[in-house]
Amino acid sequence: CCGKGIFSTLASYVFSNDPRIQRIIMLDKQDIRWSHVQAANDDNDTNNNNDNNTAPASFQPRPQIDTWGNCDLHTVDEILTRFEALPKPSSVALVGIHLCKTLSPTCVGIVNALGPDRCPFLCLAPCCLPRAVVSQNALKYRTKLGNPVIKVRVYESPSDRTERLAAQKLRDDAKQRGGHARCHLCDGDGRHPIHECHLLPTNETERIDIFRRAALEAPCWKCGEPGHNRDR
Repeated sequence: CCGKGIFSTLASYVFSNDPRIQRIIMLDKQDIRWSHVQAANDDNDTNNNNDNNTAPASFQPRPQIDTWGNCDLHTVDEILTRFEALPKPSSVALVGIHLCKTLSPTCVGIVNALGPDRCPFLCLAPCCLPRAVVSQNALKYRTKLGNPVIKVRVYESPSDRTERLAAQKLRDDAKQRGGHARCHLCDGDGRHPIHECHLLPTNETERIDIFRRAALEAPCWKCGEPGHNRDR
């Protein structure tokens, strides 16, 4: 998202001597070569007269730039975890420049999820509209179905988020299939479906009974809890 980090680099100098800005973080999905950003951090020219009276940038009253490469903005929960790990009680000011398609509503969702106390400032300069808004299907059926809806995450308390992530993990585990499924017969000694387990008896009646019991123990695909299927 941050690209080459021109805005972040300029901001580091613009907000020099500003105690409100302690740190600048660049996020991008790609692992970009940011050697010029490191050069800005290492810039030691602190004297306009160039008389060699220099000091490392870390000793200057200028915010340092951190780079978060391989950071997908769409993985909102991972982004939130990293933001929440930042030193408190400092606040986050989020700036999104040239965010394409669904990156803009995702950015708004991150701000909402952080809450006004943690992230009181957002500056968003979006690029193109999400496909759900401009696609031919959306334009064709807009008069019949109304305007398309783009989901944006809202604020949730830490306890609500913990509960949601736990439920999501249960659903993800319940949806595992094939070679990734847990065998109930050998108590998980190997990631394979039960019908491929080497402990299955040869008697067909016993095999069917085992399959029936395994189906009853299997978690619901919707909520991840055992004892019922998703239709119930």
